[in-house]
Amino acid sequence: MMQDGVTYYIRVAGFNGATGEYTITASHGDGMLSIVPPYEFTWPYGKSVQNCCLEADGGEEPYHNWQTNQTADCYDYQTETSSFASNGTGNGWQGDDVVWSYVLPFPFTFYDTEYTSVNVCSNGFLDFVESLTHKNNSTQKLIDNTIIAPLWDDLNTSIGDSSDIYVYQAGPDEVMFRWQAVIWQDGTPCNFSVTLYEDGRIRFDYGSGNTNLTPTVGISAGNGSDYLIISGHDGAETLTNADSVAITFHQSDTTLPPGVSLDPDTGCFTGAPQNLGDYNATIEVTDSSDPQATTHKDFIFHVVVPNDPDLDGDGYVNLLDFAIISTQWLADDCDALTDWCDKADINMNHNVDMVDLIVMIENWLGGE
Repeated sequence: MMQDGVTYYIRVAGFNGATGEYTITASHGDGMLSIVPPYEFTWPYGKSVQNCCLEADGGEEPYHNWQTNQTADCYDYQTETSSFASNGTGNGWQGDDVVWSYVLPFPFTFYDTEYTSVNVCSNGFLDFVESLTHKNNSTQKLIDNTIIAPLWDDLNTSIGDSSDIYVYQAGPDEVMFRWQAVIWQDGTPCNFSVTLYEDGRIRFDYGSGNTNLTPTVGISAGNGSDYLIISGHDGAETLTNADSVAITFHQSDTTLPPGVSLDPDTGCFTGAPQNLGDYNATIEVTDSSDPQATTHKDFIFHVVVPNDPDLDGDGYVNLLDFAIISTQWLADDCDALTDWCDKADINMNHNVDMVDLIVMIENWLGGE
């Protein structure tokens, strides 16, 4: 087995005595860059954020350029009564585990990237980056790839007189891809389509058949963090004349709580929240690979009234309160579900530690 970072020298003997010498360096293969959980934080109003740093995984260290995006790309969807129609012209795209390239009639923006062509797979999905032919669909494979999947399953478009993938343009600003296929395993008919619109909208429609399924249904940017799974359709055994899915794109403003900043080099939060409320922020990070990779993740920040050092609520900070903090001492799993470790995590940093004890000491014997 090759070891990471080691350069190997290889001599290859070819035909007629021809030889060649090559070098190959084994890669550590850290995987896709991602920001690791947690993605939700609760901070006390007016109190300094303590020991709160983000971490990344995959890619190549060191990680840098931590920053918040002012806007985030978002997709929402709603279901509607089925409007499936058997329109279009067959392209002769008939086969099993096959992909065909198609030049789009307009530039199509998907997760903030503009595409002029798309790869159409016999297994029921569109792919914008790779020429994938995966028949073994899964949610994780969707997340890992830049895919639009109206009904990703193990399909065949070559069985039956009319089996094919049809393309139809009802107008200059839209294009529909329609699968007339069968389940590879048992020949069950499948009829469904996806329509792309020039303004970024996406639509899934479903017709007759579509039974005995194990489908993956959704869209993904392929970066490990931005994706949308269609609940009620994804994993459904039957999608016969199922509701259509209308997917819309919008950008939402994101921001950290006022008074808090993010260190671009360390990924650590500093400052003290100045306003109560809930805040949504999209945070991105870059690694040191060549070329560099960047990923981002949506976060939620809650700024709340801090816990009172009078833990038992009797109006005084005394030994009864100290007993509570002693019982919870060094707890590291405090959150809203544990009532912040019976309120002993006074500064709400998820730990009962010296910071909480200092707050109690500063208010010792204080009360009504």
